[in-house]
Amino acid sequence: MNRIGWMVAATLLVAAPLAAQEAKPTAKVEQQQSIEQQVRALLGGVENVPTDAQWAAVGPGAVPVLVRVMTDAKETAVTRGRAAIALGNFPTPESVAALRGVVVDAGSSRHLLRKAVVALARAEGASALDVLSPLLSHESKTVREDAIRAVGGFATHEAQALLRARHTLETSKYLRQVLTAELAKPIVQVPAAATPSTDGVAP
Repeated sequence: MNRIGWMVAATLLVAAPLAAQEAKPTAKVEQQQSIEQQVRALLGGVENVPTDAQWAAVGPGAVPVLVRVMTDAKETAVTRGRAAIALGNFPTPESVAALRGVVVDAGSSRHLLRKAVVALARAEGASALDVLSPLLSHESKTVREDAIRAVGGFATHEAQALLRARHTLETSKYLRQVLTAELAKPIVQVPAAATPSTDGVAP
């Protein structure tokens, strides 16, 4: 092989790895775009509510997209609420942190707050009592009801103690009935759903 041939061969050897390296980010971007499209399609449904199986099929890669949508004030209230509910399917540190952020933010809209309460209870389980229990005395009856049902769903001694304490203070006859029903549930030793995992999907 002459000198020119060797130079061409050397150039090709150097170029091949570089081309492979450039292809990897492209594939990653395409995957992210695909996940974004799937998430948007599920959130944008008019008649059908996405199932757990559909979110599981998208996978935890949906979490960053859902968090972005939920926290974006430019999105519609309905879309943000749907994103919050969807995050309940993913007990990851990122989803739990985002939902907690909504729950403790005094500026959260009532609609988004209610969705976040339901989703956080599912994603984090009884470990979320520290941020959910204050909502038992929220000024909104609908938020209180969601908090009562969420806390009651944990069916732990601590949860029922919180509900009993609220029962003595609750002014709404309807919510006292809800509290009574939740307190009638048997205590079960259920582990907090969620020690958040980086790749899990909520049961």
